[in-house]
Amino acid sequence: MAKSKNDDPRDLTIRRATAFDVVNLAKMLIKGRDEQAEGIWYPAVPEGERGEMMACQYMLTLIDKAVIYVADLNGRLLGVIGCSVDRFPWSDDWMLTNEWFYVLPQFRDSEIALALLHAMETFADADELPFSGEKKPRMAILLGMVSGQRTGVKNAWMQRQGYENGGGNFVRAPQNEPDQQDHADAAA
Repeated sequence: MAKSKNDDPRDLTIRRATAFDVVNLAKMLIKGRDEQAEGIWYPAVPEGERGEMMACQYMLTLIDKAVIYVADLNGRLLGVIGCSVDRFPWSDDWMLTNEWFYVLPQFRDSEIALALLHAMETFADADELPFSGEKKPRMAILLGMVSGQRTGVKNAWMQRQGYENGGGNFVRAPQNEPDQQDHADAAA
């Protein structure tokens, strides 16, 4: 792929998605659907204009209630990770459950997927919401990933990132640092 002078990787930004990104996010979802022919399953999106409208409506419903990060290179979206905030059915603990994790095929050998994953982990491990400063619990991350015929590569990559394979899903526990009271209790 020929790079233009505007595609300097130093200009890559990982940022929260906004309503202005909805159309491009929908195009990525549709691109993922089109990869089904290559053995990668993705949620079904109808063909044509109807599918584009449905994908845009889906993105609009998630943009304010999900945690969505995009890889933005000078205004061009190269990848996205989006997670819903949910509770485990068996406890009061909160978690992030992925809606999608997608990087354009020509950028999959780059560090974009790792940068998107780290952005989501940073959000999960924060004690407060970055956009409002409100307190929040640290959260586990549950990622269900598909990769066509490259299952071994995906499994090894996720395990190198510290995720446990839960039989089709990868789980990362909240990264809690013990507070000072825990240290005092342990010393007593």
